[in-house]
Amino acid sequence: MFPKQNHNTMMVFLNLLIKPLWLFIEIELQNKVGIEHYGLYFALFNLILNMILDAGIVNFNNKEIARNPQPVVLLYI
Repeated sequence: MFPKQNHNTMMVFLNLLIKPLWLFIEIELQNKVGIEHYGLYFALFNLILNMILDAGIVNFNNKEIARNPQPVVLLYI
């Protein structure tokens, strides 16, 4: 759909646009709920998010490396 370079540029731009907003939201949340509750929220949120996202990444990597056993670095250029 998009050329690879344009897609990467768009992703970097969106990342730079969203990260500062997310940072301010997280800081405000931590200040409102307190350090202890925020720590529990952060640990559970990351655990659940990593469980959901990791399954797709591991399956993709296994499939791509098995299909094309060239050095892994070349797959992500």
